[in-house]
Amino acid sequence: MVFLKHKAIRLLLELDKNEVKDFKRYLLQRSSDQKLSVRILAYYHKYAPITEKRAATFTFEKAYEKLIGKKIEPRGRKVFLNALSDLYLDLKQFLLYTALKEDSFEKDCLLLRIFQERKQEKEALRLIDSRLKHIKTKEPSNIWQGYQKMRFLHAAYFNNYEKEAKKSSQILEDTMLALDEFYTVSKLLLACEMENRSKVLPVDYQIPFLKNIVTELAPKTEKGQILITVYRLCLSMISQDNKENAKLIFELLKSASDKISKEDQLIVYTFINNFMVQELKKGQQSYRKDLFELYKTGIKNEIYIYQGILDSVVFANTINLASYFQAFDWARTFIRAYSPYLLPESREDSVHLSLANIAFAEKDYTLTLTQLSKVQFKDVFYALRSKSLILRSYYELKEDPQLILDYCKAFSSFTRDEQFFSKASLKNYLTLIKYVRIFLRVKGRPPKDVIIQNIENENNLFFQKWLIEKAEQLES
Repeated sequence: MVFLKHKAIRLLLELDKNEVKDFKRYLLQRSSDQKLSVRILAYYHKYAPITEKRAATFTFEKAYEKLIGKKIEPRGRKVFLNALSDLYLDLKQFLLYTALKEDSFEKDCLLLRIFQERKQEKEALRLIDSRLKHIKTKEPSNIWQGYQKMRFLHAAYFNNYEKEAKKSSQILEDTMLALDEFYTVSKLLLACEMENRSKVLPVDYQIPFLKNIVTELAPKTEKGQILITVYRLCLSMISQDNKENAKLIFELLKSASDKISKEDQLIVYTFINNFMVQELKKGQQSYRKDLFELYKTGIKNEIYIYQGILDSVVFANTINLASYFQAFDWARTFIRAYSPYLLPESREDSVHLSLANIAFAEKDYTLTLTQLSKVQFKDVFYALRSKSLILRSYYELKEDPQLILDYCKAFSSFTRDEQFFSKASLKNYLTLIKYVRIFLRVKGRPPKDVIIQNIENENNLFFQKWLIEKAEQLES
């Protein structure tokens, strides 16, 4: 069994060198250095950081033999596993201890509970006052700050720390307002997510009380709550196809980026991104420039780089748009600069697919196919995009018509097997296949003008420009 697969070691892998050192010091303050769990940590620390290449060699058997000095046997395995469980428990306690050293809402909640249980009313009151002053000094930058305000206002009122009736009455009103603010922004965010998912995935949500939120609660709670404004505009953009709101929200994010958390900015950028992509699929080509600007701004400001990771779809879409605007040098520089931010398991495929997109835009179809031959098709996103490029490259290279038709058949079968893309997205690829087949007909092909008109009338057609260009090249 691989040593590194145990949950204790998996969690240890997420610690940097200094954190491992601190954890070792923390353990030694509480245990002897001869305790097996401490010795396991020392063994791990000796070889950290452990590369993927070396990971497979770290087995229970090898670790046990190094630490105990003999080969593992059934009883020894049980003792070793128990020591790893102890290590996992100690590590969780250490991480909690480290987190509680920082000033945080969670720490104050825990302290408040302790003070209340120990009947330390004055200390509890000081803590409540301190937290409320901290919360009131700035506008909420994420939805949870509204919850924090509500939590401590609730404590102030229901624990009778305010003796004057007038003050208690005001606290009660403030608590209700905080509840409305938190409920409104949370409901709007979740409604946006549901509406967004229903646009890109085959799901249909029913959202109770949404009309009341939009028409009654939002106007009452919006003052001083930029997140409520942002998510209200997002909901209108998504559910009502409000095109003006997309640009309005983007400008609002740029001007108020210091007032909105990175996490919420990423959520809103994703909503705008999905909206613009859907509009592009409907043939609204003017959104290409706006979407390219959205990606460049979001990546430059590290909105799309969440916890050190850049999403591979955002990476690929950025390259697609750069290729469309023939910014080839910029695109290659972008690949070199930002591919290290991709997840290791998708990095190689993303780079090859991106270089294939650039080659296709530069009309080097042989190089396109060479790059795509290196893509592993590990998920449906890479597979669909790669297959569409392969099909168009075959057509551009004037490969044998039967080869192209056979590929069309295989591609069509692949799209019909996929359950994780929306029908609209899959329809894009099926429509591409349909028109390539029409182009290759020797007999019974409709007149060129009819084909072009039919392509122009198609909805949700991402490949429209290329198909029209190829249709115009057909013999009359």
